[in-house]
Amino acid sequence: MRLNRPLATFDGSNEQQLQPTDGIYLIEALHISITKSMATNMYTAIAVDTGTFRYSNTSSDVLRVSADLVEAGAQPAQYQSICTAVEEESV
Repeated sequence: MRLNRPLATFDGSNEQQLQPTDGIYLIEALHISITKSMATNMYTAIAVDTGTFRYSNTSSDVLRVSADLVEAGAQPAQYQSICTAVEEESV
């Protein structure tokens, strides 16, 4: 993966918001290898946070990171089955 922007710094103000990709950048900055399971979970988190890439927080950076996660082993087709399982548990 490529770090396309510096990690956010937070000063306690509400002006800065976490971006869907911040967790991935933190993992990369710590030099942690992303496993297939991690990639799947992070892809799912990004998909949920971006409304499956429909919300205004879907940036080119989000799409790049998502593509990198797919290359790392995430399987977008599994996203639907994960969401269905979560919905069934909450009923």
